[in-house]
Amino acid sequence: MAIRGTLKKIFGKNQHFQMDSSGDARGLSLGARPVATYAVGDIHGCAKLYRDLEAQIVEDAKQFEGPKLLIILGDVIDRGRNSAEMIDILLSPAPAGFQRIVLRGNHEIMMQSFLEDPVSNRSWLDHGGFETLQSYGIPAHSSKGYDVPLKTLRPLLTTYIPDEHLVFLDNLVDYVSLPGLTFVHADVDPSVPLEQQSRRTLCWKRPDPSESAPIFGGLVVHGHTPVESAKQDGWHVQVDTGAYYSGVLSAARFIQDEEVRFFDT
Repeated sequence: MAIRGTLKKIFGKNQHFQMDSSGDARGLSLGARPVATYAVGDIHGCAKLYRDLEAQIVEDAKQFEGPKLLIILGDVIDRGRNSAEMIDILLSPAPAGFQRIVLRGNHEIMMQSFLEDPVSNRSWLDHGGFETLQSYGIPAHSSKGYDVPLKTLRPLLTTYIPDEHLVFLDNLVDYVSLPGLTFVHADVDPSVPLEQQSRRTLCWKRPDPSESAPIFGGLVVHGHTPVESAKQDGWHVQVDTGAYYSGVLSAARFIQDEEVRFFDT
């Protein structure tokens, strides 16, 4: 995976990291934390909000010497108007001094399922997929939208959606683990070791405040479930502030031995 070489360049050849894929989920574990780690909540096609927030992060990071990590917590597509542009942004180089890692969200899963089998997975269109297809310039039927025969829809999908976007979706990871920090899209099962978590749990689960802390310890940083403002709630750090309807995109910053700091647009 290309991310290996990039991590070596930023964290050094002797930095310990590994790709975990013992279950259906695929994760990245780093043996040490960078000088600063930033996590961005659900973007949902709000490209301008992301550009503004990334600029804030880059400005804040100027005070730190050393490698920085920018983690996008998934659901970069759907609902908002600029999903295709958002993937283009994330395919471009990360800001200088940063490594950018994008996690898989449930909306990326739904999009891939639709592209593989549009007939069986048409429900995606009602959960933001319609807006995503529009962002690629795919023409919709005047009355039926994209609910058209497969023989009509399939050529449109293959013509308008770039191959590099399909590769992007394939290469997403389900979690990133740093000492004391776990980044996922939705939540974890706290009773299961991280490397044994299922993709469905990591991408779809809702946080349950009655659950005990995870057996692997540390904070779990996630999006998926919108909150009024980004916050730490026990061992959960919740960063999804419903950007596509609230107009607020949020991020959290993690520095060793410091409290979590939050940013928003």
